[in-house]
Amino acid sequence: MKYSGAIFDMDGTLVDTLPYLVESVNEMLEHFNLPTKTSEEVRLAVGNGAMKLMERILLFGEDKAKDKNFLMQALDYYDSCCQRNAMAGTKPYDGMIEVLAELNAKKDRK
Repeated sequence: MKYSGAIFDMDGTLVDTLPYLVESVNEMLEHFNLPTKTSEEVRLAVGNGAMKLMERILLFGEDKAKDKNFLMQALDYYDSCCQRNAMAGTKPYDGMIEVLAELNAKKDRK
């Protein structure tokens, strides 16, 4: 079967964005005077979007995720943190640049 292109999910597939997610989550938590989380705690909470991340992060030790008003405030603040921190520690996973270069070279050989 011949393919003419490929689509990749960058976040967490080609690019390690966990450092900026951790930075943004902890900045949000500090803003609301809540305890910060480790990289592992944030990694385990990631998946299915920012709202789910906030629900999981807040439920790790706080019952405030059940308060929808607070949840929306936390999400809004987290979003603003993400805007500021989007490149903090973000980098391609080892070998991804080479994989993409090889795929591009194969495309050019056809």
